[in-house]
Amino acid sequence: MADKPALSPDFCLHVVVNSTPKPSQWKPLADTPSTKTLFDLGVVDALTSSVFVAGVKARIFPWHIDDSNVTSAPGTTLQAAANSVQNNAF
Repeated sequence: MADKPALSPDFCLHVVVNSTPKPSQWKPLADTPSTKTLFDLGVVDALTSSVFVAGVKARIFPWHIDDSNVTSAPGTTLQAAANSVQNNAF
């Protein structure tokens, strides 16, 4: 059985960015997660938000999180989304 990954802030930010439709829009040396939004990385509507949440859940396996606990609105900052993953996964 695989060990659960550490849900560090960096890991959660990595999960959030890589679950968006356009992760290449994230420039870690130029952008800050407290100002860059999910909209900036392609989460623009209910469908892309749902796909984003599914991506987050797939990437944090074997941790579990309810869909409603992943902050996924287009205007959400990457930091807020990462915090929702870190604070609500079990």
